Amino acid sequence: MKRLSFPSSVILAGLALLGCGGGDAAPKGSVVVAIDTSDSAIGKKGAFYKATLDGLMSLPMEDETVVYRFDAKPAEIHSGPPPESNEEAAKILKRAVEYRTEQKGTNLAKLILLVDQRIDQLKAPIEVRIYTDCGIELMTIAEKQSVERITTRWSKDERLHRLDFIGVRDGFREPLRNMVKLPPEKLGFGDL
Repeated sequence: MKRLSFPSSVILAGLALLGCGGGDAAPKGSVVVAIDTSDSAIGKKGAFYKATLDGLMSLPMEDETVVYRFDAKPAEIHSGPPPESNEEAAKILKRAVEYRTEQKGTNLAKLILLVDQRIDQLKAPIEVRIYTDCGIELMTIAEKQSVERITTRWSKDERLHRLDFIGVRDGFREPLRNMVKLPPEKLGFGDL
C-alpha cells in the first residue's frame, strides 16, 4: 500500500478554512468604549485617551467598535471596525477628550441606556469598557433603578461578555457594584 503525502501547508490551509488549527481561535465580536468627558474627569482625560488608544489599536480588524463620549449627555462618536492606524484612532478619540460641556456631572444611566439600545445591533461576544471617575451622586433614584433593570437583564444575556469600569477610585466602586447587577465574572474594575 502506498502512503499518500500532502504538503503540511495544504493541510493547515484546509484546517484554517474549516475553522481549525493554530492561531487565535477566539470568536470576534464587539467592543463598546465610553470616555467620561465631565468636569470631574478632566484630570484623567489624558490617561483615558492613552488607555483607549492602546485598547483600540490592539483589537482585531474583525471586531466591531462603538465609541461614546459621555457626561450628563452621552453621544456616539464612532461606529465600525477598529481604527487602522494610530492617527485614525487619535482623530476619533480627540473628538471625545476635547469635548467640553457646560453641564455638571456624569449620568451613567443615560450611557447604559444608549449602549443597551445598540446591543441587538452588535455581534457577540460584546465587551463594554467605561473609562470614568464615575461619581453617581447626581443620578436620580429612577436613573439608578434603570441601570439596575438593564444590567440585571445583561447578567442573563450570554452575548454580553464583560463590563469594565476603568479609572474608578476605590471609594466609588462599591456604589457601582450595588447598582450594576452583574455577576463578578462579568463585572470588573481597572486602574489607569
